[in-house]
Amino acid sequence: MLNLLFPKECLVCSRTGLWLCKTCQKRLYPTLPNCYICKKLSNDFKTHSQCLKKDSFESVITFWKYNECSKKLIHNFKYKNRFQIANFIFSLFENKLKNINFKKSLLIPLPSHRKKTLERGFNPTELICELIVQKTNAEINKNLIFKKQENLSQAKLSYEKRKENVKNIFEINTDVIAKINKYDNIIIVDDIITTGATISEISKEIKKKLNREISLKGICLFQGTFRKKKTK
Repeated sequence: MLNLLFPKECLVCSRTGLWLCKTCQKRLYPTLPNCYICKKLSNDFKTHSQCLKKDSFESVITFWKYNECSKKLIHNFKYKNRFQIANFIFSLFENKLKNINFKKSLLIPLPSHRKKTLERGFNPTELICELIVQKTNAEINKNLIFKKQENLSQAKLSYEKRKENVKNIFEINTDVIAKINKYDNIIIVDDIITTGATISEISKEIKKKLNREISLKGICLFQGTFRKKKTK
């Protein structure tokens, strides 16, 4: 009934029917398997051994390149409170989940600050995680990591300032640590990855609190590009 009264319109071309019409969906360009740090090709999105650092993820799977089409999709989802778009986005990548091993894996949605979650009424990455859990054998924990302070949007910052912007803004809930010992993998779920500064900061906090080795991986919907400014 709601769709009859307020039919969905393509966020790009305004055709009625879907949040992205079939034509505009073709403008969602899939990413090739690559290392999230150097962006060069890598099997199964694994991080190259020469790129691995102390706080690196073992792999970060991405589905599409971040462009003007995907920007409209994610902007309406996150900033115009159209939480229904989560189901549509999930329908676009559901088949790709068959290639991911979720056995003994714990999904962790990238946390939003409490104030931001209250403003929106939801955490976008939590909705995506919940949909993944419904279709896989993965489990979810929304309380392992929390954002203890607000920070500026990464999109507004230079390459150099992004790492500083996320420094020390995440904290691990020590009451939950003991509950994750049965998992072999922790998979952080986010919407966009560009420089990798945010997940590196999360990795640092997790590894600081855990008393054992664990595989840290990521799933991000979109992969952005960012060119470092050349220093003179």
